[in-house]
Amino acid sequence: MQHQQGCGTSGVVMAPGGVLGDGRYELRGVLGRNSMSEVRDGWDLKLSRPVAIKLLYSGVDDPLLLETRVAAQPTGQHVVVVHDLGQHDGLPFIVMERLPGVSLADCMARGPLAPEFVEVVLDGVLDGLAEAHSAGVLHRDIKPANILFTARGEAKLADFRVAKMLDVAYFTAEGMASKAATEADDLYAVGVVGYEALTGRPLADKSPPPVSLLRPDVPPGLGAVIERAIARGFSQADEMRAALIDG
Repeated sequence: MQHQQGCGTSGVVMAPGGVLGDGRYELRGVLGRNSMSEVRDGWDLKLSRPVAIKLLYSGVDDPLLLETRVAAQPTGQHVVVVHDLGQHDGLPFIVMERLPGVSLADCMARGPLAPEFVEVVLDGVLDGLAEAHSAGVLHRDIKPANILFTARGEAKLADFRVAKMLDVAYFTAEGMASKAATEADDLYAVGVVGYEALTGRPLADKSPPPVSLLRPDVPPGLGAVIERAIARGFSQADEMRAALIDG
């Protein structure tokens, strides 16, 4: 199998047209890339279906630890399904359901989003988190790029506990300072995502302007839920979701 250097990384990625997983998965084009991994369009030759294949760069994670994390992933309507995982020439890979490729980050790049849309997205994210938290699984890396959409527009959470490197913009200072992350850290991140999706600006300080000041058209209940989450006022996803619905 031919390998080539990943752009801006010290790891390696596999050339297009190759197969892995004992010849089951065919690699196609690149869907995304960061310092830890590369996500490729793929095809499951056994089941004749499209898949997404995440290739982890060499040295990023211990394969056995990765297997434990993936096995703990929740399944549900609002969680990206993991089909398989394995290694190819020492390169760990994860096979996931293939979504259209649009993320919340792509939507936010166009500017502030409609309150109705943001509310539906947050509701889906919280539904996925409620299931995960009830099983004792934290996400720990909720951010717009990890919220993907199905062809029908439903939000799905990706990368449950797979990545060890966190985006500090969406993680609490308490969580970064302690290894003992909690459900509240995930909910804080949901609040930050909601704030930035509505206002079109990053949460740059500990006392951000109220949502209503930046977006007077946002329903007060939605703004209140987001601000409460940023203030770490929720401890359970079901609680935050109920407040979102009641608002």
